Amino acid sequence: MVYGPYLKEASAGSYLANFRMQVDNNTADNNAVVVLEAYDSYSKSVLAKKTVTRKEFGAPNAYQDITLVFETDGQDSLEFRIKWLDTAYIKVDRITVTQ
Repeated sequence: MVYGPYLKEASAGSYLANFRMQVDNNTADNNAVVVLEAYDSYSKSVLAKKTVTRKEFGAPNAYQDITLVFETDGQDSLEFRIKWLDTAYIKVDRITVTQ
């Protein structure tokens, strides 16, 4: 669903990636709807991963941030991904990264 943004000059340390998204319905079931990833394209490894279920959204059709915590050694080329699981309508507003 989303590949990017890319971050190449991050210093070593802990980071938060905030994925701002909304879901069409948050009560139908509690199936997984997306998988969030912080990915290192140099080493081709996943630094952190989180599966998000429908009921983790507080309300339907309302944006909210879902946070993924990850660490980097400062040598990574970071990519942020959202993998859609085809079980709900998901809308993405933005991804922000803070240390």
